[in-house]
Amino acid sequence: MEWLIYLSCIAEKLSCFFMVMGTTIGIVSFIISLVFYLDNNFDQTKIPKLKKIFMVSMLFIFIGCLMPTQKQIACIYVIPKIIENKNVQQIPQKLLGLANSKLDEMIKETKEIPKQEAKK
Repeated sequence: MEWLIYLSCIAEKLSCFFMVMGTTIGIVSFIISLVFYLDNNFDQTKIPKLKKIFMVSMLFIFIGCLMPTQKQIACIYVIPKIIENKNVQQIPQKLLGLANSKLDEMIKETKEIPKQEAKK
């Protein structure tokens, strides 16, 4: 469980790592293939190896693009737990009324602030 929390914290860094590694490997494989192509003693047997290296770089970039962010991982893990929790489903009416009244007060305050700034 701890490793899942740790991985969710570094998900964006892992995504950047895969993207950078894929881009770097792709550029290096392109430069190497360009050097081999421009060389007079061009060896046709090295092309499949370079294609494999290039495909690995594309795979890294693809993994980096599809890796979820920390917020997405939290939503995937936390929202089902909240929905399944019976205590959350049975919120007392007094608490809901208090939350609604506070929310109404905050909305009124935010509407009054621009009016006061406009008068100045």
